[in-house]
Amino acid sequence: MQQPLDLYEKRGVPVHLLAGQLWCEQEVDLRLHTDIEPELSEEVKEGQRIHRELHEAVADLVPIRPRTREDHYYVLFYNVFVNALRLRKRKRVRELPIFGSISSLPIQGLIDEVRPKGRGFRMVETKTRRSNRPPSPPQLRRDKFQTVLYWLLLQDIATGRFTGKDFRRRWELQPSNVTDAFLDELQEKMKGFPRVGLKDLIRASFRGLRRELPLSNIIELRYIFQETGGLIKRYSFEYDASNFEKDMEFVAGYWLGERAAIPVGKRNEWKCNYCDYRSVCPKWNQ
Repeated sequence: MQQPLDLYEKRGVPVHLLAGQLWCEQEVDLRLHTDIEPELSEEVKEGQRIHRELHEAVADLVPIRPRTREDHYYVLFYNVFVNALRLRKRKRVRELPIFGSISSLPIQGLIDEVRPKGRGFRMVETKTRRSNRPPSPPQLRRDKFQTVLYWLLLQDIATGRFTGKDFRRRWELQPSNVTDAFLDELQEKMKGFPRVGLKDLIRASFRGLRRELPLSNIIELRYIFQETGGLIKRYSFEYDASNFEKDMEFVAGYWLGERAAIPVGKRNEWKCNYCDYRSVCPKWNQ
């Protein structure tokens, strides 16, 4: 069986999978190593719809069809570059692609929102809930870890600790694999965007973010009620290195092959009632 990191070595471990380990690591492992397709709940579908509406409120979304892996990353860095220009104009951005390396793991994800605040910018993560109640402690722990991880990745770019050169070295992209058909489509749909190479686009994107930020030390996590769009609860906090590093060391151990996936303990077995993998989970099928 492949080691977990083998599956993401050249595309970055998604932030949501790392956060998911704090909910149930065994569930993450089964998602990676079985053919079971989780069924999207109505709550998840509604959450996706709301996030898309929030994104469309600040940007015109244009479908582009990548043909290769490099085409796909060209789209991501096109979005980073355009968002950096929005930040220069003191405008909020949503769905900002983010990349980095922490605890020897390549990581990537999508930051929900960066908005102007004072002389800098504040990162905001929005979660939607079908219930009008605040999250449970396990849900809050998972979501705070995810939010802090996004903040730390962006802070590393803002301060130059993670650069475009670092990205190219770890992701091992081949700029020559960007297809002409893809670039033709991009230029047709995005009038005025210059036809630049992938390497130059990555360099300009990292430089743009680094130039436009400083990033506030205050991190915001908010929950909104799906039915009305009203605010349920807002949490504002700062980066706590000791707590984050402890959780990060735990999640990294699984990806680096230092240990097998750990199922939930007896006190958290209630989570299994919401799991798509219970029928194949070793905890229930020993």
